[in-house]
Amino acid sequence: IIYKIFGLRNVSKLSMIAKFYIEGNFSNLDDNNFVLYGYILEGMIKRNNFIVLKSEHKRIKLKINYIRFVDKIDEKTNKIELIFYNNDNNIKDLKYVKIEKQIAIIDTI
Repeated sequence: IIYKIFGLRNVSKLSMIAKFYIEGNFSNLDDNNFVLYGYILEGMIKRNNFIVLKSEHKRIKLKINYIRFVDKIDEKTNKIELIFYNNDNNIKDLKYVKIEKQIAIIDTI
């Protein structure tokens, strides 16, 4: 599944392929997954991309395992969830942390 924002042709800044606005996060208690929700500012996101975000004064890089459509905000913007499986040590550290609103970089490596 690929989600994109319309009107942008090419986003080429090093390995950055997209920018994602993080509105919030939560942990899914049923399956112990970590979820970031928000919307794509530019570019496109797909499974197995990486997101780089800030948490408690450090940068964290996580592999996106699943993308879920949540709601349509307007004609060009969809609210989505980025889901991260609990098999990553970084996820275990983030389960009880509130991620501040921020613009995060999506890349391929």
